[in-house]
Amino acid sequence: MGLLKPSTDKFKDAVGLKAEDITAEDVASVREERQRLREAEKQLKESERNAVKFQRTKDDLQHLRNRIEQTQARIDALDEEQG
Repeated sequence: MGLLKPSTDKFKDAVGLKAEDITAEDVASVREERQRLREAEKQLKESERNAVKFQRTKDDLQHLRNRIEQTQARIDALDEEQG
């Protein structure tokens, strides 16, 4: 077996990283991707919440515009009656 050791070392050098090294790199890459995914999901949820808030604000604004129009119409009607 002692004679095979230098041959296997040369083969490892020629082939490159060992399977354990590749696996360790893959595990680290998977962890990084999972972290990115979690962050992207948080950002998506925040964007969805902001979209809901924006829509509510937009709806409130439209409601106020409608009330202003109604109030102005009543004012105009009263002015005509008195005028």
